[in-house]
Amino acid sequence: MDGDDLSRLVLQRWQVLDELLRLSRQQLDASRDGRMSEVMTLLAAKQKPLSALAVISGELQSAIDDDPDSRHWNVASGRHECRQQHQECERMLVDLMQLESDSESALTISRDAIANRISEGEGHRRATSAYSGNVRKAATGGNLDLTSN
Repeated sequence: MDGDDLSRLVLQRWQVLDELLRLSRQQLDASRDGRMSEVMTLLAAKQKPLSALAVISGELQSAIDDDPDSRHWNVASGRHECRQQHQECERMLVDLMQLESDSESALTISRDAIANRISEGEGHRRATSAYSGNVRKAATGGNLDLTSN
């Protein structure tokens, strides 16, 4: 693979990672705020760039076996610029993985908070139901037998 093709692929990878980072930041915000519908929409939106990233990574894989010294670059600084952009992509991947981890943690916290609210709501419902049953029994005389023998 020549230098221009490699540079083009690395640029595409950078663009896809940039899109994924943007979506992942939005996902983290939505996760922290408990906006589950938005989280699901963002997860769906990430599928296309994730697929594109897999394709690009497959194409880049073929360049790994190439001898870098035999690669032709049309611009003398092309190799250096491509290397820098590749390194930035690697940093972006690390950031992306951190955002995903943070989002997962936020979702877990949100899930636990929802479970607690449901549990508390169920407890309140049971207490109210039990209290209502006792009030009705007391108002109707309960189980007191007033018949004469």
